[in-house]
Amino acid sequence: MRSPAVLATLPAGTNHDFVARAYAARHGHAADPLACASPRDALLAVLDGRADLALVCAAHPDAPALPAEFHKRLYVVDAFVSASKPLAVVTRAQIAVPFSVGLFVATVGLADLSRWRDVVVERAGTIADVESRLARGAYDSALVYRDFLDRVPGYRLEMEIDSPDDAWIVFGRDRVKSGSTARSPDATPP
Repeated sequence: MRSPAVLATLPAGTNHDFVARAYAARHGHAADPLACASPRDALLAVLDGRADLALVCAAHPDAPALPAEFHKRLYVVDAFVSASKPLAVVTRAQIAVPFSVGLFVATVGLADLSRWRDVVVERAGTIADVESRLARGAYDSALVYRDFLDRVPGYRLEMEIDSPDDAWIVFGRDRVKSGSTARSPDATPP
């Protein structure tokens, strides 16, 4: 592994990038993560040598299949819990009564969306992709990063959603533990 190590994760503006930058700062890794289109692409970047480690949120729908797909080629080398970027449901300002709301599958259950007639669950991509679809008019409202309101004019806040604490998985080329359980030094014993 080169020093400082390069992390591969999803692109700037995503929660993955937000958490990767904090993780890199804490562990002395390269400050700028390698942006990849998907969690799978991040692991491929480690295999082909463009990155040393890949960071994936365990809540991402692609995460469960990755350990099996990359079995014996990449290993889970770290796991931790981290706060995520704050979320919110926002609506296009010119819409008095929104009828449709979009959200990424990993955020289902974080907010009561029962007042919207049409709930569109995006099963691929990221929260940032939901933001792009909202901006293109795919829905009236969307569950997105809270800072969307600071970045894109013409929207109003419908509801704040606190920062979820997500589990994160770090993949690398070298196995760190064999035959017993590894535990983070920061973890509090049960």
